Amino acid sequence: MELTGYFEKIDTDLKNKVESVCIVASTFSDQVDIDGRFPEEAVTEAKKHRLLSAVLSKEYNGLNCSLADLVYICEKFGSACGSFGLIYAMHQTQLLTLYFAHEESDYMQAFTSEMVENQLLIASATTEFGTGGDIGRSIAAPELDSTGKLTVEKKCPVLSYGTHADVILATLRADKNSSENNQIFALLKKEDFTFNPQSSWNSLGMRGTCSYGGTLNAHFKPDQVLKGNANQLISNYMSPLSHILWSSVWCGVASSAVSKASNYLKKDKTNTKFNHFGTGQLAKTYEKFCVLRSHILHHTLSYSNWLSANDMVNKPKVARRSMESLIAINGLKVSASELAQEICLECMSVCGIQGYMNEGDSSLSREIRDALSAPVMVNNERIMAFNAELISL
Repeated sequence: MELTGYFEKIDTDLKNKVESVCIVASTFSDQVDIDGRFPEEAVTEAKKHRLLSAVLSKEYNGLNCSLADLVYICEKFGSACGSFGLIYAMHQTQLLTLYFAHEESDYMQAFTSEMVENQLLIASATTEFGTGGDIGRSIAAPELDSTGKLTVEKKCPVLSYGTHADVILATLRADKNSSENNQIFALLKKEDFTFNPQSSWNSLGMRGTCSYGGTLNAHFKPDQVLKGNANQLISNYMSPLSHILWSSVWCGVASSAVSKASNYLKKDKTNTKFNHFGTGQLAKTYEKFCVLRSHILHHTLSYSNWLSANDMVNKPKVARRSMESLIAINGLKVSASELAQEICLECMSVCGIQGYMNEGDSSLSREIRDALSAPVMVNNERIMAFNAELISL
């Protein structure tokens, strides 16, 4: 579906870059899904157009994209290939988290230049066996060795595209004597780590994310540890950005389903303007799709305003986000994941048996399976339990 309203303000050059990547992503989307492989072609095309550093300012030779621009990009990529869209959204979340940490060390400045120049792909290792999926806790703690470097081993239940990442942003316990919720972020470049997958990723949907479980071993310099409090960075930046950008990808998946349902009705020779049952269903579904997109844009603008008010780069202290804003942004993730599923399934009822098939122009198999991943990517029940806990404080 075409993006209208606010997104009409998107720069034409950016739109052209995104469209070029979408063509490649869409071309290989079925192969990525069937083979459960990394969307190498789409990522390469995105690097060619320097879209991996899109959000960085001109000062860093980035494209100076706003958060709303990223929402646009993620929706378009999600419509072309859900797995690629999600990888891109995760990468941008890690990059923004690094940016908002506003590290000024020589190492971090050099890394930013290298990232932009070589379009490095960033993954994250924030979950760990033994923490029950709580990204606010870590067990693995780095230890200083005789070479003056830190060494650590972290057992990850999932590490999306970890075997293809150039950089991993990992949460670790500050040291072996710290509590599990006293976390640090370590920025690990390819030469600093090895990731050994120990489980398969034969998933229902989002198969190209290659989210294997395995062991992350790292050997890195102390100045690769971010100075900011990891849990505050997660709360203020990583979590809300994830919810906004992931939701945009799911909106893109739903957009693909709506487009297929619309095209099916146009091609259905038995259809007349008013007598095909699918027309009424599609109208209701499209209304739901508009609600989803509007919900995402509302939170995008609200969160962007919070970032501007706190002048995140220049202020040494950032105001804590309110309980209401935390609950609302968590609610976005839950509602967006549920709406995306509903939209895809309703589109299948419009397309009928053609939508149910695994092949063909009207097949909604991939969209439905990709959308079904949304509620379990940080389980909705966990999020609602957290919101309930906040309310009871």
